[in-house]
Amino acid sequence: MVSVEAKAKILKRRVEALQLPAGTVQEVERIIQAEGLKLPGAAEALRVEWLNDMVAHDSSAEFGHAARNPAQHFVEWARLRARKRFHVTYRSVDAVERRLGTDVASRMAMVVWPQEIAWAQRMRLDSNPLVATKAALFLREAEGQPGKTFEKIADIFADAFLTSDYTDHPVHSLSPAEIRLACTVPEFTPLFLRHAARAYADKLRGMSREMLAKLAAVAARDEQEDRDKEAGRQSAAIAQASPMRRMLAVISSAISSGIKPNELYDLERVFLLLLERGSSKVEIGTGSPHQYFITEITNPARRNGMLLAAGARGVGEDPDSLAWQVVNLRQGWLKSLPESFQRMAPRLGPAMEAWQVDIAEERREAPLDPVSDFGFFLLKEWPGR
Repeated sequence: MVSVEAKAKILKRRVEALQLPAGTVQEVERIIQAEGLKLPGAAEALRVEWLNDMVAHDSSAEFGHAARNPAQHFVEWARLRARKRFHVTYRSVDAVERRLGTDVASRMAMVVWPQEIAWAQRMRLDSNPLVATKAALFLREAEGQPGKTFEKIADIFADAFLTSDYTDHPVHSLSPAEIRLACTVPEFTPLFLRHAARAYADKLRGMSREMLAKLAAVAARDEQEDRDKEAGRQSAAIAQASPMRRMLAVISSAISSGIKPNELYDLERVFLLLLERGSSKVEIGTGSPHQYFITEITNPARRNGMLLAAGARGVGEDPDSLAWQVVNLRQGWLKSLPESFQRMAPRLGPAMEAWQVDIAEERREAPLDPVSDFGFFLLKEWPGR
């Protein structure tokens, strides 16, 4: 049998292999603040979570990847983790499984925990200031100590699961998005409120109505800000999958506003960054945010500010390299173009050749996005459409 001392030595070496150079935690602090994590000491808490996850990880490949460059691995890990504010480490799920069984642990991780977070988010807008305040306190606890809070809710769930009034309730079939955003939901007391009744009793006891009203107003503001950010991220993801700069309506608006193809590329890049940060707002369920984008780029002041924010482009975007890509495109490339291009100009072959010649002979700026640039060419320069 392997001795405890031998295991401890191996563990110590694994910890030492993941030491971070000076400044890494501060870099992560800036990253997570940009993502909206504002709890004091959040970066250090994430460092501890990352270290414990890596040291205890069963996969030697994952540990080896982290050990090769701990700083880079931690920064990349933290960037993703910051967007999963209430993520529960597998170590906490394992702890629940050992105490309460596989079924409880699995259901907690896959169903109950996401639903409880959604209930708390919804109830930050509750008309009862005490409920809204409890919801905000719970989310703060769940963000700061997701693993420990998860385990506490698991204990409450294990007890509640024994009663039919809980297990038979129709809300369990709702998705987290439905729970958080639906106009109306059935009346229900989520598990987090049972936890809050005990956990925050001392903090809330004797609190004045005025103070509760102030805390509830902050909770409602935070919820609206979070919804705005989530709506922005969802729309940004749609635009990243189907770039707006390739839409004829967007290209047409850009041409009317005197925007060049590569400027449109930069404008979209900045706009999506603002969306992801919540600085530009769209309604939840917007889908592609191209209408909002058109409004932004056709406003001269907003457009100039975004172009200024775009700054200098990175390495690898030199004109000759971009032009080389274009002049080597073959006719089969036309099949990959948006259908709207085909409807606008059925004879795309000659148009493509003329467009390539203009770029090769430097009558046209080499494009950052050939598809978008070709759309500009078709709408503005091609006489055969």
